[in-house]
Amino acid sequence: MRNQKGKIKDFTKPQEIQSKKNDKTYRKAIIAIEWVEKGKGDKMFTKTLALEVFGEVSQFNKRWDYFVDKFNKGDEVEVNFDVSSNAFEKDGNTMYFTSCKLINMQHADKQTAETTTQMPEEDDDLPF
Repeated sequence: MRNQKGKIKDFTKPQEIQSKKNDKTYRKAIIAIEWVEKGKGDKMFTKTLALEVFGEVSQFNKRWDYFVDKFNKGDEVEVNFDVSSNAFEKDGNTMYFTSCKLINMQHADKQTAETTTQMPEEDDDLPF
């Protein structure tokens, strides 16, 4: 698990994804945060991290509603997330994609953490 502090830049519109392996429907959305890091010399770089919120519809809706009720664009937050990569075959080539799955988020300026419940472990039931 990784941690990062930053400012909420954006909440994307949730999208529905139909599994190709079964009849399940999933939802996915992104919460983007950004922060500034110092580079060589006095150069400053703005970094952006796209954090995925993903799950079956009822699970997703509960978590997403929490985020949009408790957090706003511009809020300073601290996030915990997991980074993972998955492989798939396309046109005879192995392709990879990496995602950052949001585990929890809290306001950075609060002493008491307002966190989400952790997402259950996902199985390999990817919708593609």
